[in-house]
Amino acid sequence: KKKEDSSPSMILVEKSDTLSHFFISPHPITQGEYLFIAGNNPSFFHGFRQPVENVSFIDAIKYCNRRSYLEELEKCYFIKDDKIIFKKNKNGYRLLTQDEWFFCASFTQNEEHFLYSGSNDIDEVAWYRRNSSCSTHDVCSLKPNSLFLYDMSGNVREWVWTEDEDKKNALGGFWGSKAKECEIGENIISSYHPLYRDNSIGFRVARSKI
Repeated sequence: KKKEDSSPSMILVEKSDTLSHFFISPHPITQGEYLFIAGNNPSFFHGFRQPVENVSFIDAIKYCNRRSYLEELEKCYFIKDDKIIFKKNKNGYRLLTQDEWFFCASFTQNEEHFLYSGSNDIDEVAWYRRNSSCSTHDVCSLKPNSLFLYDMSGNVREWVWTEDEDKKNALGGFWGSKAKECEIGENIISSYHPLYRDNSIGFRVARSKI
């Protein structure tokens, strides 16, 4: 079940037996959105509507806290002695948890099952090695899944929250992935240092429904 947030840029996800209700951005954060909040655009590829990339896990955390501050929401992340403390019970912006990401990416209506997020035809839903021309593309330019979420199988991989302090996970396929590497499953989990940056990794944001 999907409902719009009071902000048109977020979607409420409320059908889950194991997860609390939460809001999610329908697409990865764009370069324009990142520039507006962070004041810079570190991306290798350039386009206002293309997903921001070359951002570390720490960059994504700082974006979430800064956006929460600007919108007068409670921040979810606290950095103390180089340790990140995550408080999910705050109403500010945050990264999705790994379970939330997989729930959203694999969500279908009527108990259907798709190889990719929203389709069995990868070209309908993902920018990947065969169709991307080795570049990111504007978000929302392909078909969404049943939750009206875009680009969960391709374009850029997405940072998610994990408890491990030394290794953080990025999920999904990206513009250079093979089709098999974009399927919804364990093969789309990649782990990196929290300060690692790459032009294949971006992020989308969530907010807990308090």
